[in-house]
Amino acid sequence: MGNTPSSRISTPANATFDEKVKITRELHELDDSLSRLQVTVPLSSSGQLTLDHVSIWETAAAGNPKAQLARTILSHSDIRSALSSRSAKITDQHIFNNVIDFKTGPITNQKSSGRCWLFATTNVLRYNIMKKFKLKDFQLSQSYLFFWDKLNKANYYLELMIENADLPVEDRLINHLSGDLISDGGQWDMVVNIMENYGIIPQSLYPESLHSSLSGPLNKLLKAKLREHGLILRDLAMSLHDAHVTEDTILATLRAKKEELVREVYMIMTATLGVPPRPTRKFVWEYLDADGKAGRWEGSPKQFYEEFGTKPYSPSECFSLINDPRNEYSKLYTVDKLGNIWGGRPVLYVNTEIENMKNVIIKMIKAGQPVFFGCDVGQFSDSAAGIMDTGLFEYESAFDIELGLTKAQRLQIGESSMTHAMVISGVHLDSAGRPVRYKVENSWGEASGNEGYFVMTDKWFEEFVYQIVVPKALAPKELVAVFESGEKVVLPPWDPMPISLEAADYEVFVAMSSFADRVKNLVNGNKDRDDYKPVKMEEAAESRISLSGRGRYTDNAEPNADVDAEASVGLLTRESDAVMEDEEERAGWKKKEKSRFCACSSVGYRTPSKILGGLALLSFIFAAYKLLAWAFYEPPMGHEHPEFGTSLGCRNAPYLYNNTKVLKFNAPMHPDRFDHGVDFRGGAVGTVTLTSTSTNSSNVQYEITIRSNDNDRAQDSVIRMPTVDEGGTMFSSMATISTSWIRKDAKPGTCIRYDVKIIVPPSLKKLHLGSHTLTHVKLDKDANIKMDDLFVTLFTTHTENMIQSSKSVKSNRLNLQVTRGYIVGDVSIVDQTNLITQRGDGELHVDVYPEPPRDKANPEVASLDTTTGAGRTNVVVHKNKGVKRPINAVHISSRNGPMEFTYKDAKISGLVAVDAARLKQEGLESLDVDDMHEGEKWGYYVGSKDGKDRISVNSRAWVGLYF
Repeated sequence: MGNTPSSRISTPANATFDEKVKITRELHELDDSLSRLQVTVPLSSSGQLTLDHVSIWETAAAGNPKAQLARTILSHSDIRSALSSRSAKITDQHIFNNVIDFKTGPITNQKSSGRCWLFATTNVLRYNIMKKFKLKDFQLSQSYLFFWDKLNKANYYLELMIENADLPVEDRLINHLSGDLISDGGQWDMVVNIMENYGIIPQSLYPESLHSSLSGPLNKLLKAKLREHGLILRDLAMSLHDAHVTEDTILATLRAKKEELVREVYMIMTATLGVPPRPTRKFVWEYLDADGKAGRWEGSPKQFYEEFGTKPYSPSECFSLINDPRNEYSKLYTVDKLGNIWGGRPVLYVNTEIENMKNVIIKMIKAGQPVFFGCDVGQFSDSAAGIMDTGLFEYESAFDIELGLTKAQRLQIGESSMTHAMVISGVHLDSAGRPVRYKVENSWGEASGNEGYFVMTDKWFEEFVYQIVVPKALAPKELVAVFESGEKVVLPPWDPMPISLEAADYEVFVAMSSFADRVKNLVNGNKDRDDYKPVKMEEAAESRISLSGRGRYTDNAEPNADVDAEASVGLLTRESDAVMEDEEERAGWKKKEKSRFCACSSVGYRTPSKILGGLALLSFIFAAYKLLAWAFYEPPMGHEHPEFGTSLGCRNAPYLYNNTKVLKFNAPMHPDRFDHGVDFRGGAVGTVTLTSTSTNSSNVQYEITIRSNDNDRAQDSVIRMPTVDEGGTMFSSMATISTSWIRKDAKPGTCIRYDVKIIVPPSLKKLHLGSHTLTHVKLDKDANIKMDDLFVTLFTTHTENMIQSSKSVKSNRLNLQVTRGYIVGDVSIVDQTNLITQRGDGELHVDVYPEPPRDKANPEVASLDTTTGAGRTNVVVHKNKGVKRPINAVHISSRNGPMEFTYKDAKISGLVAVDAARLKQEGLESLDVDDMHEGEKWGYYVGSKDGKDRISVNSRAWVGLYF
């Protein structure tokens, strides 16, 4: 058999004759198989590499002239330079017969950073801006987007650490997330997230800094701090679980700690990158056009984006097409846990054939629209020549090998991934209209390629381009339908498509550069360092489309700031109107929809009988419509909230704490400060009713019922009332009502509940009521309470939390706060009233009644502050009785919740400041420029400009404001 496996492998000495025959037959079959596969190299039975292998290989090489020539040349030559194809460089000319007829000025340079996706995006957007202002040279600030992206990525990572705190630190997911936690890279949908939330600005207003152009040292510091922060949050979560704290309390505590940690990141970033302009604060941009004429524009970053960044297509109306042969085509894909803004627009892709992507590019170029695309730039590319061609290097001829991996196999085995984003601005078509090569605008400065431009062959496009971004208006309808279906496949976080380029960027640089270029760039900074994060086909469908008729939420509409960020350019649509209507509905009222019925029968209307038939049909449809509307239409109620007490359950649980239905206590208030506090803790749900007594007393009275369907849990409750020591002094008047925790191993349906009535005497001046359980608090409408300070805070994140207020409870300083749940009812203003839902998605629905002035000759100001989060806000302000008091109101939405304020009954007269993403208003008049003063925020007035009222509204979401 010669030098074959069967000649080198012996049969066991103790084998029977039949066993030896069987083994011999199997070895012969193996020889035949290996022969068919052209495997002739000796095999080691142990699998080890032996010197026999090497001797055979070297003997073969010694007799091969091509191998000897390759050794002579390549042992002291750069492999890429030596094997660079001359014919490819001649063929790949920078000539294109279809180009966008507009030159954007000098090429951009991301320098030693991984911001290619931000540069590609701003390069696309600047086309329209430069045309609009007739500019010769212009750049948007990539650093501005970079700052807000990195700050949000820090928050995103820590939220993931909170969400996965129960996983061991060695878990694959934790390792993956902590490995690439805050790289420079990103995706189209992620940059749309940033632009929708923070806007865009000219580069001159937030220029490059050392650490934006050389991001490595900053990234290293931030990664070290964030990994430390992640462990701090994990340790805190473990401690809270060990203390048997509720899940809602754990989440609220962790997020409070997280905010402290993100502040450290903010301080580092502002020290190294500079403080960026505020997204809603106005700036002045002065410029010279191509003719040398000076110009000026004033507005905020968000206004600049909305005016100039959304033409001719809004980025939020674009989406990503991807060619991923591993996965099924005509499907929507996303990548798990890939994003930058927590709760924002997900990263989404529609997977499609490569020919569809080519056709889209041709259509976009002919329409004058540059194309954002993602590719594996390090494959068969020459950065000096600016060529991307699969035939650029003659590896197969030089080494007598075949590079046989398919595109799908390269992705599967880790040989290829998206590493860089650029812009296609031209295409060369043959006589049949097929693409031959593409003109590519890079962001590596003018020293690379042909003054910064590259040529990409069609074959290279097929093998190494993975993503393009297309406006819906220019995309095939069937692919738009896939995107809008929202039915997405979720790929794992470590899928090769969204690889982080923090680690890969230098390899890309090495792969594309000659040896001389590498040495130069090691000194000056490698120009093609890149952190582009390709997007997986599943992340885009969550927030872009709503199939139930609610429309698509953008950042300005969704309480969670869910932003649409799919494609590099967007469609000019009626999206803003749709979002406005949606926000108005969520703020508590609905527009009456126009009828969508039409008379689509074959009635010709040429004869009276046919006309009568048509009218009869319309009459029938109208009657049916009215009948259905009467039967099914529910008029908008503004809001729905839980029913006090009854919605909490456990009302009829049989076991009572201390076997007493109502326990009564007297809690002495502090003898000097006349204050008192009460705190509710544990695993129960409960109600608290605040009422009054006319009897003056030094005690606050309590009537308490605690019940459970588990007697042991009922008796485990603890009630502590403040006491006065023997000397008649008191450190603090604080009552605590603690109930048993319901553990995970408890019997299903186990419950515990408290119902507490707090009876306040006229002598009480200050009351602090806090609850760390699911609680309904009611300020009794029949009470007669007047005090200096009243603070009610519900700390947990239960959605059923509720504070039901009453204007009969009056406090000079009134502060009502929920994290989640509701603040509802009537609220009074004596001096200052604060209503707060900003830490979560709590909802605020109140009528506000200022108290009459104490001094009618000089009425004091009534101050109202609302600071809300992601939930809805609906506030109606009324005029006080008697002489009108001036109102000073500040309304802020910190987390993009829609807000609606009605001042029609308040008779407002004075100045108004509004900073909102979308505004619907009645009664506002704009101030003349002469009436505005530098540094002041007032831009409108109601009634008289000299009136004493002051109303200020600040939100990144929809606002309704009515006077």
